[in-house]
Amino acid sequence: MYSIIVACQTGEEGFGIGKNGKMPWPRLDKDMKKFREVTMGHRVVMGRKTYESIGKPLEGRINVVISRKGPIDGVIVYDSLKTALLECKEKYDKNVKTIVIGGGEIYRQCFEDPELYRNLHLLYMTQLNFEKPYECDTFFPNILKNDEIYEKWVEIIEHGETLYNYPIFHDDGTITMTPPGIPMAGDFSVSRHINREEQNYLDLCKDILDNGEMVDTRPGVKAKSCFSRNLRFDVRNGVIPILTTKLVFLRGSLEEILFFTSGKTDAGILKEKGVRIWDGNTTRDFLDKRGLNHYPEGDIGVSYSFQFRHVGAENEYKGCKEDYTGKGIDQISDVIAALKSDEPNRRIMINLWNVAHLDKMTLPPCLFCYVFCRQGEYVSIQAIMRSADLFLGVPFNVTGTTFLLNMVCHLSGRKPKEVSITMVDCHIYENHFSQVKEQIAREPYPFPTLKIKRTAEEIGNIDGFRYEDFEIYNYNPRPAIKGEMAV
Repeated sequence: MYSIIVACQTGEEGFGIGKNGKMPWPRLDKDMKKFREVTMGHRVVMGRKTYESIGKPLEGRINVVISRKGPIDGVIVYDSLKTALLECKEKYDKNVKTIVIGGGEIYRQCFEDPELYRNLHLLYMTQLNFEKPYECDTFFPNILKNDEIYEKWVEIIEHGETLYNYPIFHDDGTITMTPPGIPMAGDFSVSRHINREEQNYLDLCKDILDNGEMVDTRPGVKAKSCFSRNLRFDVRNGVIPILTTKLVFLRGSLEEILFFTSGKTDAGILKEKGVRIWDGNTTRDFLDKRGLNHYPEGDIGVSYSFQFRHVGAENEYKGCKEDYTGKGIDQISDVIAALKSDEPNRRIMINLWNVAHLDKMTLPPCLFCYVFCRQGEYVSIQAIMRSADLFLGVPFNVTGTTFLLNMVCHLSGRKPKEVSITMVDCHIYENHFSQVKEQIAREPYPFPTLKIKRTAEEIGNIDGFRYEDFEIYNYNPRPAIKGEMAV
């Protein structure tokens, strides 16, 4: 993550910041003091023209210049802003921040490049209002006039410090606010860029804690519950919505969806990989209570995996050790084939709720349906959950659904667009209340990005995916918050 600091003139033409490569107005000592306070001891990133206007490295700071013209004495040079901000390999103390200080083109890239914009954290802005505006030819992006951008900057953590504002009394009895060259007012503010989508999740958690109805549940742990809630995530440009306000067991989420899409039903496969999320629902005691005495421990029955790949072969099920290749209907292969086609189709879906065979499932699916919407080169996915454990289950389901969307898009030549999760019974268990309150108090960071390393041709089909195919970039979560799963 990084921040921006800027001093700009407000006016009808926009937020002016420069003229002929220089600051248009005289040096303003109070604003320069603020600049030093914010940047001292940190890493400042600037374009070459900005550096040339300063004339030398800024003392007490790590100077980084974006330039394709070669090295510069006393500074670090990158030929790409994205590399300097997101992909640099230098190791700094965690207290060293990265702050962009100009100029106009660099600022523009920060707002227009989707990945750079998502990772922009704070905006330090001095807005200057001159009695007679200075002429400018370089401008800061006017985010105040762009509702789509500005709605994500609604939290002001410092605002309204008036740097310049005093009257001048003249002999003829007239009064003006400031002498020539001094702004009538200069407000310094700090705005925080919100990860609005994760904030929506946190707001939902708070809403259920505050307004949910306390209910009894099958596992025997009381919960606060609300009816029908929805979360949406924009997953274009490789974005993957992994919660940042706590560490999500990412490997577990990916291994689980790979297990489901394999069609295999032996949870011991996950256990061998150190993923024990199915242990509690496949113990001998749990199976016996479900009337599945003939299943060995670790058998999930004809639940998730079997429904993904073998619908219609439930009566042939003889346990998790058998091979069911080619049996039943392969819903994932049908989805991929439909996504490859350009024919209109609003029936592209995976249904896991097989009412005739729920009694053969160790756990009837909580997330029971995926519906795919193809729009040109993009595909979105709607996941529907009958029961949603908001603290432990939903973060897994959001991430797993996004992995699934990326997998079918990769094999069908489409691009992921949006993930929507509808939760019918949305609840927080009583033994998670304190953990959720701790999480709500944390500030969300930008979501990371996902890259599938091998080509569709190299992977071949849904069975060709491996854990090593998936690479996550820039995942910077807060520490884990543990909670016991209700079984």
